[in-house]
Amino acid sequence: MGPGGTGGTGAAGGMGGTGGVEVGGMGGTGGMGGGGPVVIHQFTAGVPGGSPTGYTFTDNWLVIECPTDNRTSQLSEKDVRPFGANAARPRNVGAGWGLSVESERTNVIPYSEAWTGAGWTGAGLPMDIVATTDGNPTGAMAPVTKFVNNTAERQSNYVFNVPMGYGTTWAKGAGGAGPNFAYFVVGNTALANWKYAVVDDATTWKRYEVASAEGDFLLQTLYDTIDMNPPLISATESAGVYGYGAQHEPDALYPSSFIPTQADERTRAADKLYSSLPSKLIAGGHFHVKLVFAPNYASNEASAARHDLVYMDENNRVTMLLAPEGGTLLLKTGGKELKASAPATWSREQALTIEASSTSTIRELSLSGATTGFFAISDMQIETSPTNKNVHILGNTSGAQECADLRSVVFYEAN
Repeated sequence: MGPGGTGGTGAAGGMGGTGGVEVGGMGGTGGMGGGGPVVIHQFTAGVPGGSPTGYTFTDNWLVIECPTDNRTSQLSEKDVRPFGANAARPRNVGAGWGLSVESERTNVIPYSEAWTGAGWTGAGLPMDIVATTDGNPTGAMAPVTKFVNNTAERQSNYVFNVPMGYGTTWAKGAGGAGPNFAYFVVGNTALANWKYAVVDDATTWKRYEVASAEGDFLLQTLYDTIDMNPPLISATESAGVYGYGAQHEPDALYPSSFIPTQADERTRAADKLYSSLPSKLIAGGHFHVKLVFAPNYASNEASAARHDLVYMDENNRVTMLLAPEGGTLLLKTGGKELKASAPATWSREQALTIEASSTSTIRELSLSGATTGFFAISDMQIETSPTNKNVHILGNTSGAQECADLRSVVFYEAN
């Protein structure tokens, strides 16, 4: 079985939002086995405009739902933008554009945009806090907190005793000779056994990450007193640091999009992406789908037991089995399984191509793009899938189990 191509297209379904391209109607050849299946519906994430409001889908063949307002998405290493509830958010962290489909996550840091306020504790050796309008990663000349380092061995204020999880922040050096401007730390207030990232740029905002860490959440120029690693950052090296977008996600093994908070922690609900046209996509109980998605997680970083890629119900789905199976692809129709013999491996943001079909004569399943685990398998188990249940993409009826970007999805006619 060869990977399916989109081939030619029939009637154009219009643009899929700002930059997202869709094709609807008949026509189109290529695809599994080279037999030339026709395209039913297609979405390909494209480059958004200057002020993206989210992708849209021609004829509403796909719908995305998330009731949480004031969400964000990262459009480059240094650019994060706000989006409202139910927005189809474009995302690109340097590996290509996709539609962001994320699992439920919580940010426990209060006043996370400001890096200061109720819930933040004053430091014993404080940097001076200066509110400026120098601009932040949203692209706006908006308030941002600047911590001024006018002598050595200084700290920002901090959030006390965050649980085990994944810490992130946008930061930028605020002058000095460099090369290091501050440490972003989640760790012990005794200044030992830190988990930290080095803020190493005074010209560009970057998102810095600290994995599998607990303790106090702060920026500082101090050094670890146990082994002097990392070393002290002097006042000559660093005149201070800007902080924006503080986030700590409990139990997470990789970061998700920034969740702005006020006085309390805040949870972003899971995205639900689905089509309410099952009788068209699964005509006669058969389907053929090609999906390109980029997991935001590496193959060893997922916390859910599985990530459903195409889902009708428990007996009819394409699923990446994760913990403890570590990335094994499964096609299930009519309760009967077609399963890869070994797990795949991949890195964060690595695009994977999945193709699955269930026809009146054969079932086929393939994976390409992974670091290890390329395969194409088939069997003669003929089962039909329901045509009265929504078709969910990158999740199930409860929403996404993990975070990923949808690069493209094509449904073909299946005989």
